[in-house]
Amino acid sequence: MRVAGYHTGVMGTGEHARQLTAALRTQQIEIEAITLHGTDALEDEALAPGTGAVATDRFADINLLSVNADSTAHTAEQLGPAFFAGRYTIGFWAWEVSTFPTRWNEATRWLDEIWVGSRHVRDAIAPVVDRPVRVIPQPVSLAPSAAEAAPPAGLPGGHRFLFAYDYLSVFARKNPLAVIDAFSRAFAPGAGASLIVKTLNHDRVPEAHERLRTAAAAHPDVHLFEQRLAASERDGLMGAADCYVSLHRAEGFGYTMAEAMWLGKPVIGTGYSGNMDFMSPRNSFPVDYRLVPIGPGAEPYPPDGTWAEPDVAQAARLMRGIVEDPAGAARRGARAAQDIRASHGPEAAGRAMAARLQEILTEPAYADRRRSGSAGRRLLNRLRGRQGPG
Repeated sequence: MRVAGYHTGVMGTGEHARQLTAALRTQQIEIEAITLHGTDALEDEALAPGTGAVATDRFADINLLSVNADSTAHTAEQLGPAFFAGRYTIGFWAWEVSTFPTRWNEATRWLDEIWVGSRHVRDAIAPVVDRPVRVIPQPVSLAPSAAEAAPPAGLPGGHRFLFAYDYLSVFARKNPLAVIDAFSRAFAPGAGASLIVKTLNHDRVPEAHERLRTAAAAHPDVHLFEQRLAASERDGLMGAADCYVSLHRAEGFGYTMAEAMWLGKPVIGTGYSGNMDFMSPRNSFPVDYRLVPIGPGAEPYPPDGTWAEPDVAQAARLMRGIVEDPAGAARRGARAAQDIRASHGPEAAGRAMAARLQEILTEPAYADRRRSGSAGRRLLNRLRGRQGPG
């Protein structure tokens, strides 16, 4: 089986491809990892997947394309007709808000079916596209050494709250200003709590970053970490946190919340979108919200769509409650670790993917694709059409 994705990318789509590959290999599926390269993405060759298990090649005629809808057509042209010819191709797409742009429907021409990592994404995409859309547990795991990883130098003391995000994931959607607002309502300066906001690519969106810096400067216990961290340092930062907070407006899945839960951290998060596939009042602290228009300036999300506006006052109360009852918070974090590993660990996700792959082998669409190589021919014809006659 071939898995094409940004395997060396230091970004969410890169981590997604790596997690998918690792999960499939728990089922002794032979993987040929095809590494794609983004035009402006940071890369780390140390993240490249190894050779892995080679026990079986029963899915040799199936492709898994770990690329989102907006990049599928361009990636298909990069990969070329041979990648698709005679093979059944699955796209694993992520999307964050409840309205999916119809302009990306064309991306389905390269695919036989679409996998998504949450019900929220399925409900957005399925009504719009003409391919089957299936929910597959988004695989989540951290290195075995993550719990013991040393944190980066310079962390503040006290009860540490953490939020981490990438500016390229849309500032308004990640909503870091709400986290600072909730922390400021919850704790007076010097009260013994601290908030760490870890950012990535702040230089790419300077106006938004200046807004963040201004908000952080108003409270002496809010600390911005803007430096790039190695993987072990990122694990150490998460391990050093006492609570993870995400007051996002929408998430396709919510990797950082899931990773915090993997480490047994109590998580406060907006009770909306993809993270609600693994968060509940039993294992975390969901925050109430109301749906509001997205509005302009949050591309690629449609301004006439909706997303969540979290209840900042409730989030502040939850933050105070975690400091006042650390034992109760720890119990909820322990349940979180059990739940996320059982539902979204590599073995659980790998089993779900292997079961679907086995079903595909018996379906007419798979046999038809092997005989016809139709996707490869469509791509070749399209490329020839662009080149013009001759």
